[in-house]
Amino acid sequence: MGHFTRRAVRTFTAGVLFLVAFGGNITSAEKRAKVVPDSPTANDAHRANAIEMERSSPESGSDGVARQDGRNFTTVMTMNPDDWDEDRISIFFMWEEDDRLHMLYVGGRSANGVGYASSSDGLEWSRSRSPVLDPPEGPQGVSYPVVMPQVKLCLAYGDGGRPRTRGLYAWRSSAPGHYSLADELEPMRMVDQGPRQTSLYPGDVRLIDDKWVLISHGAVNGTSHIFRSESADGIRWGKAIEILAPAPGFDAGNVSEPSVYRDAKSGNWYMWYIANPSRTVPGTIIGRAMSRDGRKWSERRLFLRPEDVDAEAHYISKAFQIDTPSGSFLYFTVTDRDGGCRLVRYNVSDPHLASPSSSSENY
Repeated sequence: MGHFTRRAVRTFTAGVLFLVAFGGNITSAEKRAKVVPDSPTANDAHRANAIEMERSSPESGSDGVARQDGRNFTTVMTMNPDDWDEDRISIFFMWEEDDRLHMLYVGGRSANGVGYASSSDGLEWSRSRSPVLDPPEGPQGVSYPVVMPQVKLCLAYGDGGRPRTRGLYAWRSSAPGHYSLADELEPMRMVDQGPRQTSLYPGDVRLIDDKWVLISHGAVNGTSHIFRSESADGIRWGKAIEILAPAPGFDAGNVSEPSVYRDAKSGNWYMWYIANPSRTVPGTIIGRAMSRDGRKWSERRLFLRPEDVDAEAHYISKAFQIDTPSGSFLYFTVTDRDGGCRLVRYNVSDPHLASPSSSSENY
């Protein structure tokens, strides 16, 4: 695979991550990425110099090198030993800009940090040697990033350690991987702080019919549900409307970490989300729901379990689907039984998005 073609910037919902069909026509920002032959650009060199980046070589066998795990699963990134993100790679968001694929991901030792990575082909990644989002005041850090490149904004959940410092923060961006906290903004809450609802955690964001649509998850009476909010400017958000709740079956416990994908041929929307059958069991399953209008979701199915990847996989989190001329790929993170974390991609080129799980279920 080579560089992604130059077009208007587009956000993905791997993401993860991590966007929903909300009726109306899709804007040019939602068109799928294309791949053309590799050719180094000045932008590549500038970006690598502007941020201290690290890229591993095939000889080293360390992170950033694509490795086939079997059954069409490929590990494209792992934890970086002795660096700031040595403990994990988790919640991430992907988008395409300036002929490259970009990603923000959560890492860190004790507190959450958000790192930046980029790739020309989706297989080999260069990533920052330190977090790129300055956290709000407090020890808990930043997580659940989403990016709106058209308005040069990044949103993420920030936790300053006190109730009034927890919420959605905004960072202004001068270029991919370069962010400064918008200090003039108060933590944003998109729902009334009542007994049933708590803060929302961003999963995906899309520009649709000149409106920004944010897909998030949050707790309702102790159970995670998925919500949709709208904004004209990416700063002031309307009320969060519930669009997916737990249901009897594989996702009876929680539904979280959403992203969405639109099938160009059928026009249908597919939501990827993390599910579990019980409130007491960590999210380990990738579920998928379908919608014709992005508002009413049905045909839920269990798509992927950890054991479908390999014997080492223990937990699965956040998934984004991306189209390329060489196929359609689902990216997701895996936590192994030994505590290691990795970013994996799976070829979902089948037009019906056939599940690799032998225990696939429909509801």
